Amino acid sequence: MSTIPLPIPAPRRARRRSASASAASAVAAPSDMPNRAGFMILGVLLVLAAALRAFGIASKDAWVDEANAVIIAAGSPAHIVSRLRLDSSPPLYYFLLHGWMKLFGDSEAALRSLSGLFGVGLVAAVFEVARRWFSVRTAVWAALLMAIAPIQVLYAQEIRMYTLLPLVALGAMHFTCEVAMRGGWRAALGAIFCTTLSLYTHNYALFLLPAQALVALTSGTFRERFRTWLAVGAAVAILYAPWAPILLEQLRNHGQYSWLVPYWKLWGAPRFVVETAHTFALGVGGFAHLGAMRPDAFSAITILFWVLIAIVTWRLGRTSEHGSKVLRLAAFLIVPIGLALGTSFLRSPCYVPGRCDQLVFPAFCLLGALGIDRLKTRLIRTAVAAAVMVCSVFMLVIFYGLNPKAGDRELADAVVSAAKPGEVVLCTSLTRASVEYYARRSGKALTIVSFPRATGEHLGNQDDRALLARPDALREEADRVVEDVKRASGPDGTFLLVTTQKPVNVPLLERLRALGKESTIRFIGDVGSYRQSLVGTPVRVLHYRFAKPPDATGAAPRESTAGELLANRLPARE
Repeated sequence: MSTIPLPIPAPRRARRRSASASAASAVAAPSDMPNRAGFMILGVLLVLAAALRAFGIASKDAWVDEANAVIIAAGSPAHIVSRLRLDSSPPLYYFLLHGWMKLFGDSEAALRSLSGLFGVGLVAAVFEVARRWFSVRTAVWAALLMAIAPIQVLYAQEIRMYTLLPLVALGAMHFTCEVAMRGGWRAALGAIFCTTLSLYTHNYALFLLPAQALVALTSGTFRERFRTWLAVGAAVAILYAPWAPILLEQLRNHGQYSWLVPYWKLWGAPRFVVETAHTFALGVGGFAHLGAMRPDAFSAITILFWVLIAIVTWRLGRTSEHGSKVLRLAAFLIVPIGLALGTSFLRSPCYVPGRCDQLVFPAFCLLGALGIDRLKTRLIRTAVAAAVMVCSVFMLVIFYGLNPKAGDRELADAVVSAAKPGEVVLCTSLTRASVEYYARRSGKALTIVSFPRATGEHLGNQDDRALLARPDALREEADRVVEDVKRASGPDGTFLLVTTQKPVNVPLLERLRALGKESTIRFIGDVGSYRQSLVGTPVRVLHYRFAKPPDATGAAPRESTAGELLANRLPARE
């Protein structure tokens, strides 16, 4: 008797594999391009990246953070370490900047070119990681995104460590994943080297460590390579140990991010995350940058680009041969940002959009490039890439055309021009850093004093709220500073006051006003009014002279009536 074959259902596991294969085909990688063609395109992109980062590199003033970095780096290694005790940064970038200054000088262009060099190197590095992990085509997309990213161009033109940080963090990420995937002593040494460099570049790199631990624990080879992971962790801990005591001092300095607290209370965490999303996808953002100039229409493209990254992470992470790599990239993108947000909730705000998130910017570029490369047709890939490029170019045009840093150079030039060599300059409210930097460049030696004096130990930070909480101590500090200025002002008794009309400066201004009424101090001239770059705070420069003692008859000099003029010139209490 003949039998009729009946359809036999496939086992459930086989059906899952079949479904996975179908899903994978929907996001399968397009045909790759030859290595030679990829490296030729990389050469063009490196030239483009260098041109974008060099264009107008010296046109903007060195604002307070940049000037502070130069002043720190100008000292000896021991001086650098000592100054950083009140900062939030380790010393690697400052050591490198110290050597760079000796080779190329201290002009804005020379100093910023170090950041530009790291920025161009980051384009090459992200290309190579994408080429090794995915394909040459993906590598080209990743290098393009990195080359034209406005936030990267911005930091390539700042005397700060925010192009070095993503470069070494990318190396730490790459070699950690290499240990997880293939093992080997070379990958382990690379992970040790780049992780240590990251930790010595910025304290934000501490948020990288849990992401690395997550990769190790979920690698599937953790037990097999336990000794390797243990050796990597122990080596990094030993190499970082010399800096650990200073890190603890920095963590005890709760005023380091005091300027961020009002923004955190006003905007909250969601706004901070949204700003990071905008900054990554399309344009310049973050605090004191050009995020306010970004058109509202860009929000739609930002959402679409992040949706693309989410889809490619979800689908390739579940179905592709590259799934483990994609999930590890997602961990490196999400975990550090999540930890920065959590720390800001539990301890004190430290999440600065457009700054701390640069640590994970390479992971974003790699995922974005993979998403573009896995789109189905060349037309769609071209359209998405063109939209991102157009938006980036739009923001770069704004960035090049505006100068939010204008003000500090004009202010410093006015002070240097008005002051005699060696004359005392009394600076308040973070006005000192730029004045000191440009005075050094001019070659004119000045005696610069800060109010409060502790601000002179860290020219980029002052916790006004903590100072105003102790009004009696602030008035005593004003008395001491005035006495310091009097002793340092020399035989002619002249000094320049560079001040803002902030509440924290009122005790000093009241002390000077009282001395004017007593004819102990005289007004010489008003040098002018200026503004601090980026923040726009009005700054006033006034010229004074301490009065000579009365003559033998007890009569004060005739010009003592200028004390009333001084009283009128000084700002009134707010």
